[in-house]
Amino acid sequence: MTVLVLGAGGQIGKSLMKRVPPGVKAVGLMHAALDLTDESALWSALESYSPEAVINAAAYTAVDRAETESAAAFAVNAQAPELIAHWCRMRVVPFIHFGTDYVFDGTKNGAYTEADPVSPVNVYGRSKAAVIREGGAVLRVGWVHASTVRGFVPWVVKGLLAGGDLRVAGDQKGAPTAARTAAEIAWQVLSAVGQNRAAGGLYHVASSGVTTRFEAACFIRDCLTQEGLAVRGKLTEVKTKDIAFAAVRPLNCVLATDRLHRVFDIEAGPWQTGLSQTVRRILSEISVR
Repeated sequence: MTVLVLGAGGQIGKSLMKRVPPGVKAVGLMHAALDLTDESALWSALESYSPEAVINAAAYTAVDRAETESAAAFAVNAQAPELIAHWCRMRVVPFIHFGTDYVFDGTKNGAYTEADPVSPVNVYGRSKAAVIREGGAVLRVGWVHASTVRGFVPWVVKGLLAGGDLRVAGDQKGAPTAARTAAEIAWQVLSAVGQNRAAGGLYHVASSGVTTRFEAACFIRDCLTQEGLAVRGKLTEVKTKDIAFAAVRPLNCVLATDRLHRVFDIEAGPWQTGLSQTVRRILSEISVR
């Protein structure tokens, strides 16, 4: 089985390519090889590779920059996935696409389910909300982390080791979810959808448990201490409104994963497990020992 993985250079894309199941040939395309805003190039790539399944891990994820680059955000996050979904429907090919918790406004009291109406509060969320109305499976993931150059977790690790004063929101809550966890679940869902197209649809993917951004940062600090490292930086808890973000952030990003468990019998582990593993990977990559 040949699977085309788009966005193979991103957090989830890299994890997908590292966890290809036996019997599957994964062809990974990064942005340098395929510009998703070029619809003719995208269609040609799909026709040329003619995959038996497609996983789209590509996304415009610069939340703040999207406020002034809405055309680019919608081209990558809405128009390209819709074109891919159309091609997959025509060829009767399974399609897995990644969504985001930012399609919600964050005002609900409790975890968001797949049945909750979307109400995004920023351009990024709106661009991710208008996608894949039918066919395939959309895996809505939040607070994704990996040992990459950018991202919340590397920022906290490096800032604490370098002696920075990090201001972290204590009023945003969710569940940090490792990119490798999202990738492993995506491969399982693809296998199930490939056998039963009725298993497609919208699913929430998140680690178990709930925390805040600030509490997660404190957990990272504790991980560094347990590794015997000198933590020189300081964490300061603040309100989201006190941080100069260009884009509004939803305060509640908790996703209910009951449907994922009910349909596929899949459960992600606790957020602490995945987060501690990512911290250790970051430390090994920056060679602090």
